[in-house]
Amino acid sequence: MSLLLGFLFVGGAGLAIANGANDNGKPVATLIGSGVLTQRQGLGLAFWTTLAGALAAALWSGALLRAFSGQGLVSAQVTAHPAFLPAVGMAALGTVALATRLRLPVSTTHALVGALVGAGLVLGHGTLMWKVLAIKLAGPMLLSPVVAMGAAWLLAHLSRAMVPARTSETCVCAQPGVELGAGGEAALGQAALQTGTVERCEGSGSVVLASSTKLLRGLHLVSAGAVSFSRGLNDTPKIAALLLPLSLLTGSAPVVVVALAMALGGWFLAQGVTRTMSQEIVDLDHREPEAAGGNLTTAFLVLLASRWGLPVSTTHVATGAMVGAGLSHGEFRLATLRNILLAWTATLPLAALLAAAAVLAMKALA
Repeated sequence: MSLLLGFLFVGGAGLAIANGANDNGKPVATLIGSGVLTQRQGLGLAFWTTLAGALAAALWSGALLRAFSGQGLVSAQVTAHPAFLPAVGMAALGTVALATRLRLPVSTTHALVGALVGAGLVLGHGTLMWKVLAIKLAGPMLLSPVVAMGAAWLLAHLSRAMVPARTSETCVCAQPGVELGAGGEAALGQAALQTGTVERCEGSGSVVLASSTKLLRGLHLVSAGAVSFSRGLNDTPKIAALLLPLSLLTGSAPVVVVALAMALGGWFLAQGVTRTMSQEIVDLDHREPEAAGGNLTTAFLVLLASRWGLPVSTTHVATGAMVGAGLSHGEFRLATLRNILLAWTATLPLAALLAAAAVLAMKALA
């Protein structure tokens, strides 16, 4: 029993770290891709906002905790089996860690659902509540990226109509003038002001952004923080459910452990997937209206799902929103999207197979 509890803790805490490594950079990918923040600055913002959302899950996580402990999907006898949750945790950890190593943004939610199914089928001798799987788990996960794509496409068009793009003349450059002294020496004189594009100003002098551009920049930053917060709120209870059988972690302790592990995994290990999301799906360089619209779409849908206990994937929602934003200006990278879709397709069966194998191995060890 103690060995299985050890597997349980390693699976839960390890999955939280892998989740942070695979997911923390996704909400700030638009900030990095559109040139607003560097990768390190973006991950710093994601660290604090994800941690805040993850800790808030201690107050607002009952429905997701129940769903991802297997309740309703498999029988009470299966959920009570000492090998069930350890196998789920280790299988989901292996799936997400492999995807992170390959720089593919996959869904921890999908990995957990696949692992629940695989372990449940083995321990339940093929019995599973398929209706619950289809309606309460698979339905929201499949529908959410389509909704996100359409909403982000619409918001991108609306935001471009209301806010000028960065490539238009929306800034004033303050350039120092140069004066020559009597002996030929050069000295800085009065500053010269001129209007121009943001790109030109950034390369030649101090930039004074127009008020509309400042508003958009603030909205973009806030929307990215909101996505990180909502992701932490939605993902933390799913992983914390794995740690519920540990007697040393009672009350809100599982949520706190997962929150800290998720934040640290994102800070130290998220660079690879962040690069894929920010640079290799759509070209967001200097396209803040589309980027901000995609973030607002993701934050709203994930927060709404968390409120009603729906297990949506932040990865799927965020990727769908980015594709919708790219389609609004007629561009996205099909090759990268194809690889991501293949990874998504493989996540469920891979996690299920790993969980089934883990159950058999743990039963042999017990």
